[in-house]
Amino acid sequence: MNVLIPPHLFEIPLPQLEDAERVITKHAVDQYNNKHSQNVHKGYNVHLDPTPELDKLWRIFVRLCDTMFTNLDPVLEDIKFGESWAYVQNKDKNVSKWHTHVATASINGVYYPNIPDPTGTLSVLDIWNTEIKVPVKQGHLYLFPGWMLHKPNPQEYSIEPRVSINIELLTYSRPVLRDNVIKKNNIPHNTHPSFPKVMW
Repeated sequence: MNVLIPPHLFEIPLPQLEDAERVITKHAVDQYNNKHSQNVHKGYNVHLDPTPELDKLWRIFVRLCDTMFTNLDPVLEDIKFGESWAYVQNKDKNVSKWHTHVATASINGVYYPNIPDPTGTLSVLDIWNTEIKVPVKQGHLYLFPGWMLHKPNPQEYSIEPRVSINIELLTYSRPVLRDNVIKKNNIPHNTHPSFPKVMW
């Protein structure tokens, strides 16, 4: 686990999904082609039908949230029914718009099962409104708050599909980073005993 923008962007390798990367990628591309190929104006996001591999990704994501955060009071439907969306793009077909998931997620996760071209970075705005382009890695999950502005940047060279999988956890209360995560990553935090150290 690496903290890329303390305390709001974490990069986590998922080697336990390495054997599933091709399956998840093919499923996302097939779903995109079946659901959106006739209407490019819908963009390049597609809601994915469930698969065992996506269920495994969801369970890993939920366990990570529980490991990294306290004060979690999840909306029960989110825990019971994990949903995922795919963003499928290449150098010719892509959409890059600033957006958040503030209405649907307290913790947002983006998993990359296929990155044929490393120029397809992820841009985020930090708390000082500075754009940071994150060079994402295949097989890694990126966690950030639902309110964080971000956008996928087009890959410049490859026509092979670049696939990212979006997963979300919505809670009634704001997640708070656990003390061990703060300490391990040397994250600046509030030292007043009456307030949470780092609220997301």
